[in-house]
Amino acid sequence: MAKAVVATPEEAQKKWEENFSKAAPKIVKRATSPEATEAYKRNLATFLGLSPEQIDDEARARNESLSKITPEALRAAVRGKGKKWYENLRLAFAD
Repeated sequence: MAKAVVATPEEAQKKWEENFSKAAPKIVKRATSPEATEAYKRNLATFLGLSPEQIDDEARARNESLSKITPEALRAAVRGKGKKWYENLRLAFAD
């Protein structure tokens, strides 16, 4: 069965909040995975024109901070933020 199309901004906002809430445990778990950490180091180093090894301390600090976030805290952080998400999405595509 095909998924229903989101027809209004309000529906999109609600759907975004629901999907983010469902994905919170996966997001929290993957954020500090070895793969995510290496990608963070590589991408930040490339952006700054440094080597990934120069980002090691920052990556460790990032992981320490991220490891304190629970799925419940992540859900609470996005709850009610669907409108803000939608407005930022529209701005990204505006002239």
